[in-house]
Amino acid sequence: MSGRFYVIDRIFDAAELRLGLKRQQIVRIDRIAPQGTSKSKRRGA
Repeated sequence: MSGRFYVIDRIFDAAELRLGLKRQQIVRIDRIAPQGTSKSKRRGA
């Protein structure tokens, strides 16, 4: 985390930010591969 911003690394295809204890608020971040890039060519796939 840098200030009020989170830095998301490209190692993962998806990430979740969960806020709260009992009733969580979930924010999901999905990475989309650039055009012309197949899934098998990416790191960590």
